[in-house]
Amino acid sequence: VPLQRKDGFWNASLTDPTHCAAAGEPGEDGPETSGTALFAYGLAWGIRRGVLDTATYGPPVLAAWNGMMRSAVRRDGFLGWVQPTGAAPCSGPGPLGADIVPNFEDFGVGCFLLAGSEMLRLARGVSSDGTPSL
Repeated sequence: VPLQRKDGFWNASLTDPTHCAAAGEPGEDGPETSGTALFAYGLAWGIRRGVLDTATYGPPVLAAWNGMMRSAVRRDGFLGWVQPTGAAPCSGPGPLGADIVPNFEDFGVGCFLLAGSEMLRLARGVSSDGTPSL
């Protein structure tokens, strides 16, 4: 959680938020959707299962979800800021970016949908066995 950005995302490099600039490579050190979605999924799952404290981890999971909805989901329905498969965040088949075509990878969409499904369960109060809690 301390490595989460103010916009709700986590960077592609958790230990170096200016990785591209530090490496002297092109590309943006912007948000990264697939990793952020997996963190959001894990935090929401943990909260819903009672493993994580809602007061501590609720704000970061909401910030992640809101950040993805605000910055990653494009008007055309595509998902931006997804690092291409087998590529570095700065170069490769396409650097990380909001509108770079090769970053619309299936795994990024899958991670985003996984996070969304857990956020919905959390919002609806669905118990760990899948039944609605009362």
